[in-house]
Amino acid sequence: MISVLHETAARWVARLQADDCSVQDRTACQAWLDEHPSHKQAFYLVQAVWKHSSVVPASPVMASPIAHRRMTRRGLVAGLAAGIGVLALAPRKTEASVVSTSIGQKINLSVRKGVDLLIDSDSSVGLAPRNTCIDLYYGQIEIKMAQQAAAFATEMGTCHLLSQEGHFNVRHMEDSRTITVLDGVATLHTGPQHPAYRLAAGQRATITPGDAVVIDTPRLDDIMAWRTGRLSFRDTPLSTVVAEMNRYSTQKIILNGNSTGDLRVSGYYHFGNNENFSRVLEKILPVHAVIGPSITIMKVS
Repeated sequence: MISVLHETAARWVARLQADDCSVQDRTACQAWLDEHPSHKQAFYLVQAVWKHSSVVPASPVMASPIAHRRMTRRGLVAGLAAGIGVLALAPRKTEASVVSTSIGQKINLSVRKGVDLLIDSDSSVGLAPRNTCIDLYYGQIEIKMAQQAAAFATEMGTCHLLSQEGHFNVRHMEDSRTITVLDGVATLHTGPQHPAYRLAAGQRATITPGDAVVIDTPRLDDIMAWRTGRLSFRDTPLSTVVAEMNRYSTQKIILNGNSTGDLRVSGYYHFGNNENFSRVLEKILPVHAVIGPSITIMKVS
């Protein structure tokens, strides 16, 4: 038997796969994901079952959209019931697994000899059998690979990062995916129709939703500030800043008014206490914060 939570997650994954999935469906799904960290963990676990299970065909042939939706929903629930034990959080070494962090939690994980991960708050990672590959479903990880480690792959949707040694920071958010090479080298593939990119130390590759790749050389101390409990912003829109700060606090910040999110923020800020951060914003920006179970920030003239 599977839990009601995982069955709900299975329905959402099936709905998002449907041909007629609407913007309203995606908005409602995101609202459900944001209700509680356990919702995201269940959702990514179901996605992993979808990916690794042979119960549900990826592209059913000769099936109408309605039949496709019905079949995938039934198949997902059946596949989840069969595979939930395989994709457990404490699997045997020969099995796939999913490791997720709640808000405010970080996990150090030794994937195999010479390959270590630090999984950031509100993140979900799938580990392939024999630990030759990981899937970053959502969030942020730091990867450290010792010299002469066996080749290791990191996947983020359509992206595939292959490396053999080095130090990397990898992010997979809703609007972009980024790989920063802190040390060593790596090869990035975004699909058979696109060229491979060789990334050297100091370079960051940003992959847009359309799989376009932009390479730059950011300040590495900014990229890795999250490891010390801080976030770095440089003339960053407040909407982006709030989205990042919300990843580390259960007390969410909500922006009131479209123009509020356009205000710019710079500096290093400690995360994990959004009430304190909101008080800081009142001192540096023309905004007022209303504190409650959530925090509403509005622009003032």
